[in-house]
Amino acid sequence: MRSMWFKKLFYCGAAVALTVSVGCSAGQTRPDGEHHLISRVVDDVQPAVVTIRTFDPEMNAAGLGTGFFINPQGHLITNHHVLEGAHAATVKTHDGTTHDVTHVLAANKAVDLIKVAVDISSAKVRWLEVEAAVPDIADRVVVVGSPLGLEHTVSEGIVSAIRDLPGVGTIFQMSAPISRGSSGSPVINAQSRVIGVVSFQAQAGQNLNFAVASENLLKLEALAAETSVTEWAYNLVRHKPRAVQDLCRKGVAATIRGEYNQALIYFREAVEDQPEDAEAWYGLGNCYVGLDQPGEAIAAYQQVIAKDPENPNAHYTLGHYYLTLERYTEAVDTLKEALAIRDDHIPARYNLALAYGQLGRREDEKSAYDDIIARKPNFWPAHFRLGLVCNALGLYPQALAAHETVLKIKPGFAPSHYGIGQVYANLDDRAREIEAYKEAIRIDPDFVPAHYQMGRIYLENGERDKALAQYKIIKNLDADAADRLFSLIYLQ
Repeated sequence: MRSMWFKKLFYCGAAVALTVSVGCSAGQTRPDGEHHLISRVVDDVQPAVVTIRTFDPEMNAAGLGTGFFINPQGHLITNHHVLEGAHAATVKTHDGTTHDVTHVLAANKAVDLIKVAVDISSAKVRWLEVEAAVPDIADRVVVVGSPLGLEHTVSEGIVSAIRDLPGVGTIFQMSAPISRGSSGSPVINAQSRVIGVVSFQAQAGQNLNFAVASENLLKLEALAAETSVTEWAYNLVRHKPRAVQDLCRKGVAATIRGEYNQALIYFREAVEDQPEDAEAWYGLGNCYVGLDQPGEAIAAYQQVIAKDPENPNAHYTLGHYYLTLERYTEAVDTLKEALAIRDDHIPARYNLALAYGQLGRREDEKSAYDDIIARKPNFWPAHFRLGLVCNALGLYPQALAAHETVLKIKPGFAPSHYGIGQVYANLDDRAREIEAYKEAIRIDPDFVPAHYQMGRIYLENGERDKALAQYKIIKNLDADAADRLFSLIYLQ
């Protein structure tokens, strides 16, 4: 329901839709418009996609995968597991030239993503825009990758399931075929923007394929120091036996597929074999979250902190979980510990702001958003939340400015138009309030909060029939909101 989506946005700040055609079987025809759309998307995307080859210490070929550039500086995104264990790596671009991966910039194993730098001239880089958002079920997608080394292969499909996984974030299952070598491929929408990154394929069949949503790129924290691929890979495994490495890798894959009981077996064995391994405890905690066992999850995350106390992500993970459990005071304390280690940890500061808001500490919440914006001016979720908190504090010009900034960064974002309407409601400017709600509805016809407010306004104006029309719109979108509006109508 739309209100559930809006609640998720309230906490995390992300959403999206795709429109690319589904694959056709023999004998079917595709409308010319859809054919041209896919051709345009592919033409836009292929030059930004590369084939990644990894090598062992003797420079023998060790593995392959796919990646894509995200900026003109030659920064590349792929799966974390593509580079695990690599001594070196190269990328082959669309024009057939090969370039070295020079160093690792940021990594997050939980979301199976890594960002690396490539030795390539900016004049040769074609890059893709990333949409920090989540698709809807049945949305159509295009994947461009190098399955089995077949470079720049294009596949199509639909989003068949969406899940929020503990410790991972949002993933989606899709029917677009993938094979070995597709890992790290971009999943593309009709605007040629990345909305996901191919991660794992279920062994059960070719149509059970998984991608991590591109919102997870927001969780990629820069490494404290840039390291070569060799140094990075060595640091991952230098204290970890091979058997435990394999168990953790299998556990992560099972977690991404939502197979928590199976993942639990892997991580329990890893913990038994190597009780000092923070990654194994972290995976175990994620499994317990997925199985709705908060006591066990917290205990496992506390073990992560005990094993790796100077890692800000260890504290952040527990703090974020406290936030989801509505244990806000504990969330604040734990997230502050993360920030004491690394004060530019944006996800920790953002979650801290949310916790302050739930505790009614509006000034502290506002200060946290201001700090995030000073460090990362284009981080639109902070601007959006700043607009909401400024409205609550009566700082109406600042609230309007914050929402306008969101719309500059993310044009057509219906919740910010709704937020503007809420500000004008407090300013008793009914005409501009209505204009803002109507704009939110124009952008997203299923946006329940704006329909609800329009129904309330129609009632206040004595236009009961129009209020009932708004009720009819939202009754199939959000039963609770529809019931509230219905009660208002019949209390008149």
